[in-house]
Amino acid sequence: MREEVKEWMKQSNKDLRAAKHDIKSKDYFSAVFWCQQSVEKAFKALLIKNTENFPKIHDLSRLADLNNAPAEIKERCTKIDPTYLASRYPDW
Repeated sequence: MREEVKEWMKQSNKDLRAAKHDIKSKDYFSAVFWCQQSVEKAFKALLIKNTENFPKIHDLSRLADLNNAPAEIKERCTKIDPTYLASRYPDW
């Protein structure tokens, strides 16, 4: 596996750990943020592995499409995307 893919997955796992920590402490807004970041980085790692490139976007639904993700994953991404935006912007 390419080193770049490993680094993206390593950061994805760190973000997931942060999300789990925030869930335990009931910091749900930041947990959503870290969950989205973890998924985004994992999708980008897959794109690097399979295509050697990825778009500079944050839209999980689009990244899922680019990775030909199963329908269940795409559906979950449609739920994460708006919640992630709400976690970043107080007036969302």
